[in-house]
Amino acid sequence: MTQRWTFHDPITSETFTFAINPNAMTGIGEQRTLTHSRNRYGVTSTEGTKRERELTFSGVVRSQAFYDSLVEWVDKRNAVIVTDHVGRQFRVYLTEFIPTDRSPIPRAPKRWRYTIKSKLLEEL
Repeated sequence: MTQRWTFHDPITSETFTFAINPNAMTGIGEQRTLTHSRNRYGVTSTEGTKRERELTFSGVVRSQAFYDSLVEWVDKRNAVIVTDHVGRQFRVYLTEFIPTDRSPIPRAPKRWRYTIKSKLLEEL
C-alpha cells in the first residue's frame, strides 16, 4: 500500500492526510550560480549565492472538502512539514495554491487539477 502524503503543523499539532497523493513533484536539488571570468592566468570560477529552493507538486482534487483543506493549509502563516509517498520530510512555507477546473463526471461532480508551490526551508 502506498503511503499517503501529509501536512503537519508543528505549532498546532494538526495533521492533514491527502485523499489522493500528488502525481507530480519537482526535483529538490541545490541551485547555485557560477560566474566565470577570463584573465591572463586562465579562467577563474566564482560561486555566487545559493538560490532559494522550491518544492512544487501537483495532482487532482475530486471533492470540495479536499479542495477546502488544501486552501486552508496554504493560507497558514507558518512553516509546515510535508511528508511524501516515500517517507521523506521537508519543512516548507506553502506560498501558492493554483487550482484549474475540470469537467465534472458522474462519480466526481467537483474536479480540479492543482499545483502547490512552496519555499523549501530544509529537508528533514
